[in-house]
Amino acid sequence: MKKLILIICCVILLFIVGIIGFFIGKNTHAPVDGTTFYATIEEIRDNYLMVSGLKINDINSRGEFFFTIDDKTQWRHTEITLTDLKVGNMVCIT
Repeated sequence: MKKLILIICCVILLFIVGIIGFFIGKNTHAPVDGTTFYATIEEIRDNYLMVSGLKINDINSRGEFFFTIDDKTQWRHTEITLTDLKVGNMVCIT
């Protein structure tokens, strides 16, 4: 009888530890700021880009979007300017 009570207590303790671990892990993950999608540049005007989302994207990232580019735009920690981009280039937008 004591062995059965000990086993039940161990199972309950494991369950409680698992639940606590789940909530600790859920509350400590890093939040994601925004989404990333792939697009083709359709038009370049002044410091604006019109891009068209590719079919490999989520349904919400397909279609046409307008973006501005400033002097702090970076690609892999390298600053790029509007003259570096051309119509037809594929870009990744975050």
